[in-house]
Amino acid sequence: MKMRPQLLLVLTAVVCAAAKPLSKAAMTSNKLLLISFDGFRWDYDQDVDTPNLDQLAADGVKAKYITPPMLTMTSPSHFTTITGMKPQFPSKDAIDRHNLTDRLNVIITSDHGMTTVKKKPQVDEVILNKYLNLFKVAKFEILDYGGFGILTPRPGKEQEVFDALSNVPNITVYKKNEIPESFHLAKSERLPPIVIIADLGFNLNSRLIVYVNKGDHGFHNTEMDMKTIFRAFGPSFKRSYLSEPFDSIHIYPLMCKLLQIEPAPHNGSLSVTEDMLLPAPTTTTKPSFTTPQGSFTTAGAQGARLSVALLLATLLFTFTVL
Repeated sequence: MKMRPQLLLVLTAVVCAAAKPLSKAAMTSNKLLLISFDGFRWDYDQDVDTPNLDQLAADGVKAKYITPPMLTMTSPSHFTTITGMKPQFPSKDAIDRHNLTDRLNVIITSDHGMTTVKKKPQVDEVILNKYLNLFKVAKFEILDYGGFGILTPRPGKEQEVFDALSNVPNITVYKKNEIPESFHLAKSERLPPIVIIADLGFNLNSRLIVYVNKGDHGFHNTEMDMKTIFRAFGPSFKRSYLSEPFDSIHIYPLMCKLLQIEPAPHNGSLSVTEDMLLPAPTTTTKPSFTTPQGSFTTAGAQGARLSVALLLATLLFTFTVL
């Protein structure tokens, strides 16, 4: 369920392409670069020295932590960040070198946190096949992947599967139609009938313990170990500003505000993040020209092309290095 960087780039490009400028002035607005790490927990900067991240907080905005959506998995979390719907990193030197200090806003976040996986002899690890015969009752399953699992029972076996899994310690099992409203998952057509969430640190082993990772994610998004980071700096952001925690769905309307584009329908709210922004500067009108698609400012059209080219070049360079 990991999202390849190329796929995330395509999704981001599609979302940006679908957005509409709020006005002609938006074509000359500041640029925006979104950077999202995989599995950067909210408190990792407290475990080791991170002078560069500390400097970013001094130069801009830091949130105490961000709450990702349920599920705390890579693909749905990144999707929420770039769409505001419920279910690599250039240095500052590079920004200065390309004369973007006064024109580029940067947001740094992550898809989810991480926690230590609990192993024997400290705990009795979860093996679901001890409680039901998965070969006989399961038509489809995704298990053995951290703290989250899904399962489609064979016809007529849903209640039997649910009852058996309800007896497994250190997990919580849900029927799709009984998933808590706070998960915002029950209406998903892609979600199978049975959803399993392990207690923090327990891996969902299906038949054998073959899991070797020492840390993982997929646990409940209320767990502090699943929270993630937020840093932002640039000409639109206040300096040394500490934000209260917020949900990742609110990053999307913030990005639309920074780019001065009309957001698509979403679940977030700009009111959650607008206090971290500086008052908008007064803009002047640039010379414009008319095309069959409408009127655009000359500087705005050139700036838009430069922004897209710079962003794609930066991302492609990063993917090549990684």
